[in-house]
Amino acid sequence: MKLLLAVVMSLFSVCVMADNARGFYVGVGMAEFMYDDEVIDVGNARTAEILGGYKHNAALGLEIRYGTGVSEANSEDDDSLEREIDSYYAVYYKPELINDEAKLYLLLGYMDVDASETLFAQDGSEVSQLDISESGASYGIGIGFILNQRFNFNIEYRTLPEQNDVETEIVSANFDYRF
Repeated sequence: MKLLLAVVMSLFSVCVMADNARGFYVGVGMAEFMYDDEVIDVGNARTAEILGGYKHNAALGLEIRYGTGVSEANSEDDDSLEREIDSYYAVYYKPELINDEAKLYLLLGYMDVDASETLFAQDGSEVSQLDISESGASYGIGIGFILNQRFNFNIEYRTLPEQNDVETEIVSANFDYRF
């Protein structure tokens, strides 16, 4: 009986403590990977992502993300190159400044991206395909708008370090739900 009472009280206390400054949250969103390639001009690839995290307070928070590609990026001149995000995951430390209407936050962490790059001949036939894996420090900044006590709408800018003469920037928008 005491165990049951303790479980019920702990579940109730989690619900009472839930707000935008602390607690667990989950979310979904869309991201656009923009490539700054020194060799060839390539458009943007789009991805869908899910995220989850825990905020202990405004300065202590951890977030994980997983995403997968929904559209590929093609070379802008002649469609001879196609880049596609297969999947990615990221882990971020997320400090934030928050008030009743909005929040400003940083994302500091690590990201691993698995992508593929396909080269096409002039007649449209596939010449070669290369699997690419990029990983490293990822950082960014975001602004969140508090829609109500549980829902937030966030807009972010993130970046990956330059690898193989390609700099990758990511712009995303997501919704999150606070428990």
